[in-house]
Amino acid sequence: MHEPEQELTARLEWLDDLIFAAINGDATALDSAARAWEQTRAELGETLVEESRQQYVRHAETVWQSLRDQPNHPPHKAFAAIEMMTLLSNNKAI
Repeated sequence: MHEPEQELTARLEWLDDLIFAAINGDATALDSAARAWEQTRAELGETLVEESRQQYVRHAETVWQSLRDQPNHPPHKAFAAIEMMTLLSNNKAI
């Protein structure tokens, strides 16, 4: 793998870790996720992040659906999933 490809892969893996943690209710990740997502979209472009965006949305929807069915679900996790679905659904070019 060439260096630019390695950098791209590392960047997307870092974003994956951050976004999935945010979706799962990690408060620190949630605080950083919007800025990281917007910056990555701006730097890499819509095309390169679209597949990741779709995966994130699917995961957030799965988390939300599973929490909805739980009585006394952790509110911070439900909020995080909804917050991330909102962020990721706003797919307008920067």
